Amino acid sequence: MSSKLTYGDFTRTGWQDCRNVFDTDSHNDAWIRLGKPRGEGAAKKVVREAWGDDEEMREMWLDQQDVGEMIEDGLEPRRAYAAWRDAWQDCATSVVKKEIEEWIEREEEDR
Repeated sequence: MSSKLTYGDFTRTGWQDCRNVFDTDSHNDAWIRLGKPRGEGAAKKVVREAWGDDEEMREMWLDQQDVGEMIEDGLEPRRAYAAWRDAWQDCATSVVKKEIEEWIEREEEDR
């Protein structure tokens, strides 16, 4: 007998997925498109910009899930997606925060 899915499962998966596929290049491009923001909140803005259309991302994510199992286990697919997305973006934000510091440092060295 398998255990029931929880929203926590999707949170853990979001963190794991971020660690497995995170690409700083797309986030650097997003940082540049946004005008190279700095300071508090800059990393989160960059992650959201790189993320793109949330509805499209949700649809792609749902295509890869066993929605029937989610529903059977009493979960709402939108909330499961939100748990996964928020964890993925939190992971990415922590990485991008450090990357922004390096991007700024490189720019200042190139001057």
